[in-house]
Amino acid sequence: MEACREFDLKIGFYSSLMDWHHPDGWRCAFDGAARISFNRYIEALNTELLTNYGKIDILWFDVALPMESWEGWNAVEMNQHLRALQPDIIINDRSRIPEDFSTPEEHIKPEDHDWEACMTFNGISWGYVDSAQARNYSYNAQRILKMLNTVANPAATSC
Repeated sequence: MEACREFDLKIGFYSSLMDWHHPDGWRCAFDGAARISFNRYIEALNTELLTNYGKIDILWFDVALPMESWEGWNAVEMNQHLRALQPDIIINDRSRIPEDFSTPEEHIKPEDHDWEACMTFNGISWGYVDSAQARNYSYNAQRILKMLNTVANPAATSC
């Protein structure tokens, strides 16, 4: 962390809202007691991240399933608590409420607010894929340039 700060690099953490291995992970969608327990668990994980490592600049939530709304994650209260720990932090919108920036996945369109494109450059996987397997799916230079043009020129067609 010190090396990053020395060069004025910002520190951000990725935090999955869903924990696929936690016993209340899927139950939290339909079991009120499991939801309370699981939300406490997720908030404790994020509290640890935001209190043990100095100044944190970005919290990037992912995987809002199985919740279909911010109420399921208790997102307003959770994010208020996390902002109290790190007042200058920016948070994305994956807790199902609009926050500091949005993170559309696998498409690009100009927005009137801060956003980040989440693209795989092959459209099939976020993890390792053998280049031969991905060849037919990988984006070519023209498609990547079109994506860049879309964000640089709001009148362009979205990808």
